Amino acid sequence: PHLSQVPRLYQVHRSTVPSVVSFADFLSNVFLPLHKVTQDPASNPELFLFLQQVVAFDSVDDESLGERKIWKDPPRPEDWTTPHNPPYSYYMYYMWANINSLNKFRRE
Repeated sequence: PHLSQVPRLYQVHRSTVPSVVSFADFLSNVFLPLHKVTQDPASNPELFLFLQQVVAFDSVDDESLGERKIWKDPPRPEDWTTPHNPPYSYYMYYMWANINSLNKFRRE
């Protein structure tokens, strides 16, 4: 069994990866390859095999840093274009939503 670590580095990717303009882009970089290989295992046999052995995702961050508070109506991931990292609760909700979607797709 494997644990897949997803560092909470949106702010780094936002400033260094030209294709990451929003938090939705960051999430796509993590989850789109997993959906694609689920749909077509032959496209990346190594990733397909790895994904079959993943039992958990781990969010990694520097806990010593201060946390921004979430507001009542946070923006959708495609609208989160600020260079700042989203709050932990925001990350966790969208990680859960994407993992849930991936698991459902893999069961079909």
